[in-house]
Amino acid sequence: MKKIAVFLLFLAINFLGLYLGGLATGPGVQSEWYQNLNQAPWTPPGFVFGIVWTLIGITWSVIGTHLYFNHKEELDAYFGGWLLNLVWNPFFFIFNKPIVSGIVIILLALSVFYNIDFLRKSGKFNLSLWGYLYFFWLMIATSLNWYIIFMN
Repeated sequence: MKKIAVFLLFLAINFLGLYLGGLATGPGVQSEWYQNLNQAPWTPPGFVFGIVWTLIGITWSVIGTHLYFNHKEELDAYFGGWLLNLVWNPFFFIFNKPIVSGIVIILLALSVFYNIDFLRKSGKFNLSLWGYLYFFWLMIATSLNWYIIFMN
């Protein structure tokens, strides 16, 4: 039962982050600044972002639960990534600072990759595979962010 409670706590933490990010993203996507940007031709439709972030929120909660019970010392990197994920949205959509957000997303990707590599090395390859979903999505998001930097 305790594992379920911790998982639900991680779900709450991750979905709180998604909610807070959404507060910055929603109006930002509609802003004149964002609408006038030259965006990458591979930019997915808006609904894809919601689906992918929901999957990431769930799978990353499973990973957080595993770390909590088996590797508490790795939670610093986990929550460091959570914080980087949280601050990307305001830097990009509210402050309109794509270079700063580009640096943040690279640091976030490195943090996620660190967690994936740790899970793989600790024998939790199945969990690291779920982490790759997050990392793959971050590679797409990073390319979108840096396309905007270079093409605007």
